[in-house]
Amino acid sequence: MPSTPWLRPALIRAGQIGLTTALFAACNAVSGAFDVGSGVSILYPGTAVAVLACLLFGWWAAIGVILGTMLTPWNPDADLESLVLSGSIIAAQGLIPWLVFRVRKDLTIDLRDMKSLIAFLIFGTVVNTGVTSIVGNIVVIQHPPGELIVWRDVFVWWISDFVAALLLATPILAFGGTLLNRGRSEQPRTITNALQIVTVILLLGFAASFAIRAYLLNRLEEDRLAQQQHWLDAQEKLNRMHSNFIRAAFIDANDPAAATRMESARLTNEAFIRELGPAITSGSPELKREFPAIAQATMKWFATRANTADTGRTILALRTMVERANAREWSAYANTRRKIMIVAGLIDAMVFLILVAAAVMLLYTISRPFAQLRGAIRAMRDGEPLDAATIDSRYMEFRSVAEKLEETSRALRRREEELRLQTEKAIKASRHKSEFLAKMSHELRTPLNSIIGFSDLMTEQEGTLSSPKRLGFLENVANSARHLLQLINDLLDIAKVESGKMTLDLEDVDLRNSIASTVASTQPLFARKRQEVEVITPDEPMIARADSGRIEQVLLNLLSNANKFSPEGEKVIVRGAGDAAMWRIEVADRGIGIKADDHQRIFDEFEQVASRGVHSNGTGLGLALAKRFIEAHGGQILVESDLGAGARFTVRLPRS
Repeated sequence: MPSTPWLRPALIRAGQIGLTTALFAACNAVSGAFDVGSGVSILYPGTAVAVLACLLFGWWAAIGVILGTMLTPWNPDADLESLVLSGSIIAAQGLIPWLVFRVRKDLTIDLRDMKSLIAFLIFGTVVNTGVTSIVGNIVVIQHPPGELIVWRDVFVWWISDFVAALLLATPILAFGGTLLNRGRSEQPRTITNALQIVTVILLLGFAASFAIRAYLLNRLEEDRLAQQQHWLDAQEKLNRMHSNFIRAAFIDANDPAAATRMESARLTNEAFIRELGPAITSGSPELKREFPAIAQATMKWFATRANTADTGRTILALRTMVERANAREWSAYANTRRKIMIVAGLIDAMVFLILVAAAVMLLYTISRPFAQLRGAIRAMRDGEPLDAATIDSRYMEFRSVAEKLEETSRALRRREEELRLQTEKAIKASRHKSEFLAKMSHELRTPLNSIIGFSDLMTEQEGTLSSPKRLGFLENVANSARHLLQLINDLLDIAKVESGKMTLDLEDVDLRNSIASTVASTQPLFARKRQEVEVITPDEPMIARADSGRIEQVLLNLLSNANKFSPEGEKVIVRGAGDAAMWRIEVADRGIGIKADDHQRIFDEFEQVASRGVHSNGTGLGLALAKRFIEAHGGQILVESDLGAGARFTVRLPRS
């Protein structure tokens, strides 16, 4: 089957035209029943159809409006040209706002912001209906000779179109759902915007209802009073005409003044005919048709004085026709007044329904999310997470509150988790400090006991001690004192680090010298366990901006740990290397190793991987201090190890 890419768009356009035609024709047919004269209707919902259809379908809706006008003419005698002209004027009511919203891309068809609402109120309800009512009154409505425009009819046309655009098109555009939001943002509406729209509709709707009652009814009553006065004047003239005829009928032909009196009566009759003719024939088709014959009959009677009774009855019939015309005017007045009151009542009812619908909608769309928010807050209080999607509301304020509450819920849960972790950390720290105090009491007591014990022995055995034995006692006292001093120095260093008072004596240091010095100072430790230390460093100087004492303290801790945790006879490798930005010092052993879970923990204060056994001696401060010293230099310390496979510690320091 050959492809027809034009078929689908053509069917869509035809559907748009057909839908607009059907809706407009139905509304136009209803409006014909509310014609208040001169071809102007006080109720014209077709304006809302034209505005809505043009905003949705553009020019295609204008074609539908013209076709709908042609299908439902108010006047069966209207020609094609006048129908097309009338339809084009009505279509312009929808095309004006369509053009404005098409040119201004920042305006939204669903009136979700103040500038869109104001633009529609100006160009969709006031300007478009005002322009078309003036143009329509000039080119479509038939006026008496010499009158170009009738402002009363202009007002009736304008107020009926304005009311339709305001009370029908505006709420449908604003609250008609996503159908009218084609290609636009799905951003939810704000409560403020909804209240603005409802307030504008209510205020302008009541104002329109008041204008219809105040202006149209007053003008209608004024016209009715003028018409009543007109017919009263006509009846008075007819009564005088009839009285003149009666007096003429009773003139005695033998009276010497009969001819003069008859001529005077004839002239008076002619004057009444001249005055009555234009006055009564313009307002009544029956009088326009019958009055010339009645006037001719009276003039003929004054010429022949024949058929007096018939002529008298003819004049009385003329008065009856005037009374009927007056009665028809009263009926027309009552009918028009009833139409105006019906329309005013419909406007009041529509405004009231909009008010009720707005109140119900706001109560439903506000109370429900409020209840959901209360439930969500209760759930948050019980520790449950909050999902903003569970707050079902079309309004931005509730979406924003829900999103903020969701963020708050996540933040509270995150902080709760952080607090839990901090609590666990504090509990662990408390336990570690307790263990530390227990160890420190042992560590401090051991050298002190040694110092006190050997001092007491030297005092008690002063006279019997040999020189070698005294030197041995003094060496034990000195070693214990040095151990005690090292413990105290570590405690002071960790206190300085935690208080932020640690200072570095920075200078250009060749890290090879630091490595050599530290290895030499620890050589006795490795010798006791028959361990070998292999040092591998580059030929070039490893210059870094560092505190040599702190660097050697770090290396001393790493070498001491390697010595302590490696079996007898094993090899410890110290390797120096570098890249473009950093120097690297590696200390690798073949000791007991460290579990992956403990790689971070060993750098915390008071932490020891081996808390029992031969490897449990120490305070757990060495690696914590090493990490802080290296980080203070802008470097880092890393560990690679598996349980039972030894460990490799890497110190990275920036090049100088």
